[in-house]
Amino acid sequence: MTGRKIGRKITGIFLMILTAIALISPANALVCVTMSNGSEWNDAKIKVDEAAYFTFRVYNSSADGRLCEDGTYEINVELIDSDYKIDEIFNWSIDSPSFDMKNGENKQVLLTLTPKELGAHTIKVTTKLIPKGSGGTQMVYTTSAKINAAVSLEGDKSFNEIPFWKVRKDCPNGLVVKEGEECPKLCENGAKAYESKGEECPEDSEKNNTVFLGAGNSETIFWGGLGGAIATIAILALVAYKRKQEAQMIDGTYNVEQ
Repeated sequence: MTGRKIGRKITGIFLMILTAIALISPANALVCVTMSNGSEWNDAKIKVDEAAYFTFRVYNSSADGRLCEDGTYEINVELIDSDYKIDEIFNWSIDSPSFDMKNGENKQVLLTLTPKELGAHTIKVTTKLIPKGSGGTQMVYTTSAKINAAVSLEGDKSFNEIPFWKVRKDCPNGLVVKEGEECPKLCENGAKAYESKGEECPEDSEKNNTVFLGAGNSETIFWGGLGGAIATIAILALVAYKRKQEAQMIDGTYNVEQ
């Protein structure tokens, strides 16, 4: 085999390897950029001039357990099947327009849409993955979901409530409440007691009663002891007084005899 043929063969093998890498890499990346969203995205009835909230989650993980590369994720929002741009129809914002994730991580994202006018609109939300260290030739992978929004004068009020996960507060005892709400005490029986309402757990009531009874017993013992001491002193004083009288009487009789 001549050197030229060997060179061609090596070049062919090299090209096959590059082609395989090019085919495998996107496949790996595609399974590492996924989104999940609620069923309400298919039929979102929202009110004009009021903020509507949509939650979705982005994953840097593979369903078949493959290792996912670290990457930067970017969120893009646009109108489709429309002659207008989204900024003309909606005021909108994303709480995390860009973020990094490592293998196996996921992130919850909040999209806020405030419609400016009535009508039916389709909003496309696209998550773009840019793997770290992709070098000079930057590979970009995307996945997307659609919101079919029907804007009316009434709408569905459930879209106007800020999602709980966005305004949650973790209490010291592990309970979770909304920001601004009081953290209740968790009773042994699973019930919740709110101090501001004067509530207490059954076990606290028992402890308070025990303390009260204990204090009452101590008081009784104290007064009982004091009474006994006073009585003893009185008896001793009486005995001493009687002895003194007897001594005086004897002494008087003696003097009379003399």
